[in-house]
Amino acid sequence: MLQKQTRIRKDPAEVFHLYLSLRSLVRAFFLISKKAKKGKFKVPLENLSQNLTFLSAEECQNPVQIIRSAFAICNLQDFDAFLSAMVYFSLGSSTCDEEQRIIIPYLHLMKMLDAAWLIVERTSK
Repeated sequence: MLQKQTRIRKDPAEVFHLYLSLRSLVRAFFLISKKAKKGKFKVPLENLSQNLTFLSAEECQNPVQIIRSAFAICNLQDFDAFLSAMVYFSLGSSTCDEEQRIIIPYLHLMKMLDAAWLIVERTSK
């Protein structure tokens, strides 16, 4: 049930669109991690001077490894729970214990987004 006093008042449907986009992206990352494990997905290694928000210099060297390690720590169900909680908290005005369990998937999602940017940059050259 959508409450009248939500955190996103103008267009709450935007939260759902973001949820669907991120859910698709997480599933694409999952497929990349599976293909990388089999050696079917490779990205050229490069030294970058660009410093991304969530990535260390070492992590910039191998962005596919970031995705693989994220799925070694969190599975698809963890990311789905995180995305569902994100929607719940965005559309509601209350908090609960679920907020504490979404930190790790959030951090890994941010790193995977930075890794995706590196992959796109390196494969488009």
